[in-house]
Amino acid sequence: ALVIIDEFQEIGDPHRGPGLEITLTKISTSSYRPQILGLSAVLGNTETLARWLKTDFLFHDKRPVELYEGVLYKGIFHYKTYNSYEKRQESLVSVGTDDLSKLLLANVIHLANQGEQILVFLPSKRETMVFAKKITEKLTLPEATDAIRELSILEDTSLKNGLIQCLRSGVAFHHADLSREERDVVERYTRKREIKVICCTTTLALGVNLPASTVFLDPHKWEYDEQTDSLILSPMSWAEYENISGRAGRLGYDMDFGRSIIVATSDYEFQMLWQNYIEGEEEVLTSKLNNKGLENHLITILASGEAKTREEIEDFLFNTYMGVTEEKEAIRENLDKSLRFLLKHRLIEQGHEEEIRVSALGSVVATKGISCLTAIQLAWFLRDAREGAVSDLEILHAAASTDDGRRIYIQMAKSEHVSGKYEKIVREIFSGQEDYIGTLLSKVVKSQFLLTKSNAKNLKLALLLERWIQGKDTPTLERDFESYYGTIASAAESMSWIVDAAIAVAQVMRVPNPLQKRLATLSDRLLFGVEERGLELARLRVRGLGRAGIKRLIFEGFDTVKAIQEAPLPLLARVIPEQIAINLKQAAEPKGKKEGKERGDESKTVNGAFACQDQIEITGRPLGKRTKIFINGYALGITNRSLELLLQFAVALKLDGTGWVHKEDISLNLAVTQIVSRLRSEIRDHTINKKGNIIENDGAG
Repeated sequence: ALVIIDEFQEIGDPHRGPGLEITLTKISTSSYRPQILGLSAVLGNTETLARWLKTDFLFHDKRPVELYEGVLYKGIFHYKTYNSYEKRQESLVSVGTDDLSKLLLANVIHLANQGEQILVFLPSKRETMVFAKKITEKLTLPEATDAIRELSILEDTSLKNGLIQCLRSGVAFHHADLSREERDVVERYTRKREIKVICCTTTLALGVNLPASTVFLDPHKWEYDEQTDSLILSPMSWAEYENISGRAGRLGYDMDFGRSIIVATSDYEFQMLWQNYIEGEEEVLTSKLNNKGLENHLITILASGEAKTREEIEDFLFNTYMGVTEEKEAIRENLDKSLRFLLKHRLIEQGHEEEIRVSALGSVVATKGISCLTAIQLAWFLRDAREGAVSDLEILHAAASTDDGRRIYIQMAKSEHVSGKYEKIVREIFSGQEDYIGTLLSKVVKSQFLLTKSNAKNLKLALLLERWIQGKDTPTLERDFESYYGTIASAAESMSWIVDAAIAVAQVMRVPNPLQKRLATLSDRLLFGVEERGLELARLRVRGLGRAGIKRLIFEGFDTVKAIQEAPLPLLARVIPEQIAINLKQAAEPKGKKEGKERGDESKTVNGAFACQDQIEITGRPLGKRTKIFINGYALGITNRSLELLLQFAVALKLDGTGWVHKEDISLNLAVTQIVSRLRSEIRDHTINKKGNIIENDGAG
């Protein structure tokens, strides 16, 4: 067996690192001993890591595409080549000012006018939108027509129209406040070369390959500071800089080199940036396992059977990366403290002969991935709630107030906090009912004092998501709660996970079944953002069918799968866009009929012609080094070989009305099965059945 870990440096991340470290320790100490391959471009203290995992260290410092990393100062790009370490210079644009924004804008426009695709990394979401708009005012590029067409049928959000306006100039912005579908459109049409410039945050820093020849970056980031409960601007680490820098000149996009540019406005800044980033070195990775929260990882160790006694737990911890880099006594001290916590709250049980077992509540922590403190807090709430009726808002507030709920990101402006607007809303809702609501929310209703910012944020999140599951329209939600769709949807997804974990806690506590069923329904409603009647359609997960579309369908009486099956397509197309209506009809077909149709797509003929509902338009227009076609209204680029095969099918269809082409007549110098497989792969995602089976094989060649 082979285990591959990409971005191996994440083991030093405070949030992801401990879980990765525990998993790798389990793998490396397993009797099966699978081969481990860890990949990273920014890894420090490699010898220690290799010794810990009992692996060899392999070093390769050459990129397949050369990268120029440097600093732009006074119109000169001073850089060092990644592969050969040569120091060179390139003349770019000087504007006679030390205004960073103007310097950046002038050089982005200069390179974009030369046909380059560019990523501009900025610290904040607002900066990406403001700067993208500035670019569109100065730069005229062909509009991203197909991206606009696909974006226009998505659910309306506060940012969609602004994004479309930028796309009219071939420019986009990309950050976490956009919906997942909006971000996907930007990424796909950048790959198709329609979008030339993206202004983005670090949402594009890891795991995304785009055809950018040049990356501009501001080496600062906003970080949450627990002590002040606020965001602070701090410098990027060298590793973070290298990851962003590496977005330029990606393999597979026919580029000779890529550029990574930081802009300096003074001699001092130039020297500092060059020393810290261009000449920077790998940082030493430290284990984060011994930080606060070790008890959460002890639960997973015990639940997995890796250890059954305190001594075995200690031995396991000594085999972690923490165990080979930190003092043993410090590990023992934290271990004892964590075990006392787990015993006190009955998450583990002490058996005979020093054996330690995970309790039923502890098993919920291990299986659902919540923290120990969240499990305890949910248990407290459910113990209180089982005695009487509980509202959705109370459940949401309880989930938001847990340890994991407090980590869910939702912005809380100072004006929102000091105004007490969310406390006022809750007091109006529960006016006269103070004695009939749970302990947690009653404290908010009865208090005459301003809540802390953290508690006010929890209340805001609960109120926002209550309206989210009621199907309130997105623009209203965004306006009333000063939050954008992407943030709301992400928060709702996290809350759905916590409520789902609450079901398991409720089962442990033997909470009455009606409340368990309510929690299950609430978890799904959070995931999809719809009222209960909309869940049947939402669970079909039709691409492009959002909350607003489901709400319109329900209003028109199409609230079940059966109603969709029986409705004529033209009738549905009056309620939602036609392409989405087609997708919905396909998804709503009975399973047996759908499978039969998919099998029939490979063999059924009508009047001697292959039966196919997909519509293909071959435009002949170039899309980068590919040719643009439309499948069911979606634009994409295909290779020349795939185009030639598709044209042969089209000619055959025109000549005899059937479209059959014998494999011996396919005049390409590759195996026919390979050519067909490539074409299917290119078009699959946009065919109606998502399988690419519009290409038939009659079994006789």
